[in-house]
Amino acid sequence: MPSKSPDLTWNTEQIPPSVSSKLVAYTTALGLCDILKLRARGPNLRERIVRHARRPGWIGNSKPLEAISSLKTRLSSALHSESFIVNALEPATTAKDALDPTIRLANEIMSVELTSENAHIVHNFATIAFAISVMLKGYLEVPENLRLQTFGDTASLQTVLRRAAQYRRPLQLAVGHTILIAFADMMLSKDLLQYSDILLNTKRRGSDKPASIQRLELDTWDAVMSIVHGEVTPLQAYRTLMARWRQEKAIESLTEDESNFFAGDAIKAPRPPHLDHMFFTVLAEPLAPEVSLPKAALRHVHLVGTVSPTQYTLAIPAAPSANVGKENTSPVAPVAAVGAQELHVTVPARPAANAPLSRIPLQESTGSSSVGQRGAFASDEEERAVCANGAVRKRTGPPLASIGPRKSARLSTHQASASSSSAQHVSYAEPQGLPSHLNTVKAPRINLEGPVNRYRPEHPIRIEAWDAVRKRHEIELVFSTEEDNDTWGLIAAAELNCRVETDDGPLPLFMVGRGQKKAGRKSAFHLIPYSNSDKPDDAAQVQSLLRGRPVIVASGNKQLIVPWNFRSMESVSDAEKDVEIRDLSLAVPRDGLARVRSGTLRDMCYAGLLPLQNRRPLNAVNIPKHTSCGLPETPEDSGIRALHRTCDDHGCSKALPADSLRFGSVATTGAHELWQIAGHGFGTAIEVAIGRRLLVVATAKDERLSSSLNLWSDEDLNNAVLDLSRCHVETIVVQAGDKVIMQPNTAYASYTIDNTLCHGGYFLATSTLQRSIHGAIHAFFNPRSSASLEHHVFEQEMNSLAAFFYRTLVLGDARELDEGHIPDVSTLQGLEDLIRFACGIFTLTIIAPSTYMVTEDVALIRALEKAGVSLGEALDKYDISETSFENRRQAVINCGRITATLKHVFAKLTVQCGDRTLLDPWKDLFIPSLAWLLYALEDYHDRSTRSRQSTQNESNFLPSKEQFDRHIISAANRWPEVLKALSELKEQQNVVDSTDWTFPPNLHVSAKPLNAHVELQTRSEVYESGFSVLDTLYFYNRERYLKM
Repeated sequence: MPSKSPDLTWNTEQIPPSVSSKLVAYTTALGLCDILKLRARGPNLRERIVRHARRPGWIGNSKPLEAISSLKTRLSSALHSESFIVNALEPATTAKDALDPTIRLANEIMSVELTSENAHIVHNFATIAFAISVMLKGYLEVPENLRLQTFGDTASLQTVLRRAAQYRRPLQLAVGHTILIAFADMMLSKDLLQYSDILLNTKRRGSDKPASIQRLELDTWDAVMSIVHGEVTPLQAYRTLMARWRQEKAIESLTEDESNFFAGDAIKAPRPPHLDHMFFTVLAEPLAPEVSLPKAALRHVHLVGTVSPTQYTLAIPAAPSANVGKENTSPVAPVAAVGAQELHVTVPARPAANAPLSRIPLQESTGSSSVGQRGAFASDEEERAVCANGAVRKRTGPPLASIGPRKSARLSTHQASASSSSAQHVSYAEPQGLPSHLNTVKAPRINLEGPVNRYRPEHPIRIEAWDAVRKRHEIELVFSTEEDNDTWGLIAAAELNCRVETDDGPLPLFMVGRGQKKAGRKSAFHLIPYSNSDKPDDAAQVQSLLRGRPVIVASGNKQLIVPWNFRSMESVSDAEKDVEIRDLSLAVPRDGLARVRSGTLRDMCYAGLLPLQNRRPLNAVNIPKHTSCGLPETPEDSGIRALHRTCDDHGCSKALPADSLRFGSVATTGAHELWQIAGHGFGTAIEVAIGRRLLVVATAKDERLSSSLNLWSDEDLNNAVLDLSRCHVETIVVQAGDKVIMQPNTAYASYTIDNTLCHGGYFLATSTLQRSIHGAIHAFFNPRSSASLEHHVFEQEMNSLAAFFYRTLVLGDARELDEGHIPDVSTLQGLEDLIRFACGIFTLTIIAPSTYMVTEDVALIRALEKAGVSLGEALDKYDISETSFENRRQAVINCGRITATLKHVFAKLTVQCGDRTLLDPWKDLFIPSLAWLLYALEDYHDRSTRSRQSTQNESNFLPSKEQFDRHIISAANRWPEVLKALSELKEQQNVVDSTDWTFPPNLHVSAKPLNAHVELQTRSEVYESGFSVLDTLYFYNRERYLKM
């Protein structure tokens, strides 16, 4: 060990990743040897180990560490998740067999990844055991070029080895931190590991763990080693461990301090220099007499409470900035100065046995004998600057009976000592992680303390608005930034310009009744009693109304209304589960995620109870409902009706994901949302249970432009830029007891007048399927424009509707409750609906992101590797993509069904122009409609490509032109007439302003005589007609390779 300290390690040029990665490999291997020794000789061996102190906080921002910050909560969640994981994995997991354990575990890893995204614990067990099984063969770490002498199938092994660095991480985390990290609610192999951070955090963790945690760790290591030796599968090991802890009540017996042992604030660079020093060490007790260290090491070794690391000197000003992370120190006398710019740091004495080090306040010693535990921010702007970098307080949960945010163990900002005037003492910390439930939230925790910034313009925005019962409301809009204020000022001015002059002054269009005819347009809002909107047999009326108006507001359901309290929060979701919350008081750029924080609905409830001057405008939207919440039929939701009618049909979905289609939202006063389009082709239904919200809707003055490619965004596809001069803008106040039903592809904004709580859901309505297709197309090319729903959910419902229309219109199996959900093809509108829908079905795969990704089918990957075909080659040559076999099969079958439906319906209709010229619906209506849609999609792709090049914004996925055009041509190749029409459009270079082809004017549709004979196709003929060129290529080659 050198006698002189090396340069600080926060500069990666000093210690390159190639060096730190090997250091991690060595320390992981040595640590694993120690663990194997402990297992062999028992925990008493720990008495001879040097006890390093648990030092507060963690270097960097480790999501796995955050996940176990409340160990009791995390392990309890793992205990309760057992039945769910078993149901998801038991049929698919690999049984114990005679394979080499390494190969068997590689198969397990691939199987779990393919079968369930939520079986994180089993996956972590498998990956940790896999790495150990390889190292026991004599390797320092998992190599990329491992070769085994075996007759087993090694396809999964080779897949794992191609990402060897990724599958080393779980063991590195388990050894460097704790094996209990395997219970984190995430796949450790997907964590972005910083090698220098794990080296430093291994020392911060220390070796002075409570006995209860030592026992849990040894139990878990025993379970992992039983997997390594092939005695049990990862799933069996997990279940056995849960059964043991359940019987011994090992988790229940953890104290609060033991549970919080791994809790700690994240400390980010720039840091006090000793934190970045590889040799800086703090011992929990003096070294035993028989333990000796090299002299060079002694200057870096310190006892808790006696640290004076004067050798760690920085050539920077001694006082760090307010947002610099601090090491835990206690107010002790400073050491003698060595240099004018020296930074003196002390470490506190060990607290009482029941006070974990992770709970000590963070602060920096400044030489004063009286240092405040936490200093106030100089301004609200400074606090937000710290928050923008992720600085928030650690939270621990209060009793459920109380309402309020989880309190920090540290003193609040207002309790900070003011005794030190030389510097501001600001504690810097990261959230303690997402306890047990939602690790997808990656934002810092919400900060509910301190003053709330308010922008105070010279002329505040005041809006006069009316609700569904025509009651007047005066609203003053208050914002935290000038940008938000100016944007809403434009909205208010545009709405005022769209009002209708009456004897009582200018009024919104929905307030003037018959005056709408005089205005030459209809209001965006249609008002009905709630009793007419909630029964399945109201479908025909609701569908008819929804076709003509973007928004239906049904008022008067007092049963919806609830008070603002914790119980009401629980009706939305688990109030202790972390969710995304947008803090609109932060003065940060609107475009981006800088305002996103994580918090709980308990935090939201507490924030809503604060006085208005201290109440932050918070918005927690799109909170997924639990998967068991159910999907009842409603008048507007044709997709659910179709699912219930076709779930037993060949090639149809058996169920839909309720957590994707049902949601809740909670917002406090002043929260707002700017222009967006509701949900990925879906319509949106919202029931307001608490409060009032100002809803603003923009509709195109030219109705044809509702499918425009450029109305809702500028040339750079920025949907926040809406040209209000081309729109009618209307407002309405929706309040507790109202239900809002909104068409797909509707541009809206909202402002929360009072604290609100809403329950909502997404739907597909037969009467608005054209708009659904428009919305799905916008969401593919510009995901910022709509709520984040997976495309496959939209695809599932569209396929269910195709099967439903085939069942009712072709097979004649229509029931009473189907009325309103079946297009009336005897009318021009109904026929147009069916044709537009069919065009959408044939383009579903074109606008599916999975179409352009390589396959994740494990069996297929093995077969392709065996044949020497790369995944990229399989995608390019055979269209073997990420889209699953089942989804591909459903798409083909339902393309066949919608083709059969069109031909059957066309055979029963007579279509004439105004001059009585007969038209062939197939040739004269469907073919040009599909050709134009394909042409418009190509144009949309070209515009998106130009936008990405001009803005250098590659955050949104976009396939290459070659990939995209191949699927366009495949869809056109279904019928020679479509291919010819598409070629002609390209030659003419028509300007594209809409995805919809314009039907000829003055069409007349009538039914042919009832005795007109239409021959039904056989099932095989129907299914065969659904294949495209790429479908044929895919199914043939998939079967060919799987049989090899």
